[in-house]
Amino acid sequence: EEIIYTLNELKKNGIIRAIGLSNDTCWGVMKFLEKLKDYKNLSLASIQNEYSLMCRLFDYDFNELALNENIPLLAYSPLARGLLTGKYLNGNIPKGSRLSRDEKIKKIRNEKSDLAVKDYCDLAKKFSIDPVHMALAFCNQRPFMGSVIFGATDMTQLERILKGLELKLNNEILECIKVLHKKHPLTF
Repeated sequence: EEIIYTLNELKKNGIIRAIGLSNDTCWGVMKFLEKLKDYKNLSLASIQNEYSLMCRLFDYDFNELALNENIPLLAYSPLARGLLTGKYLNGNIPKGSRLSRDEKIKKIRNEKSDLAVKDYCDLAKKFSIDPVHMALAFCNQRPFMGSVIFGATDMTQLERILKGLELKLNNEILECIKVLHKKHPLTF
């Protein structure tokens, strides 16, 4: 309550325009929304949680909340910390890559995640799509999506991402993605 009161004062004084939550649970957001009812000029503009082809926890209950309460998702890690690029397949660890220096990604990369990445990369290849473009387009096409937050460590990566900005996945590939999600529901 103290945080919401302070946020309301900041908005009244023109210091902030909107508020959002990050890494919260559906229950946590509902409790936050309950408290916001006492503040007419303050609303929740977004929720920022992890979301990708390989991390779709948002689909299980949050999607309903996001749509019904008009709280769009700002998805981070849409490439599953780089796994969905395919660059780590077959035991590859490119010099300077996140896997070579980040303990978090080392915790999520395992035999199951490698199998899922291989299947998603094979699917992209079958449809002649860059796996990066497929992963980002999938996230972007979700009905609750506000924005897809990607990272690029150099211009080559940024240029690769930007080339697929306008991609829209057709129903055939979306159906194939559903099949793969059932096969690989949660790999980390």
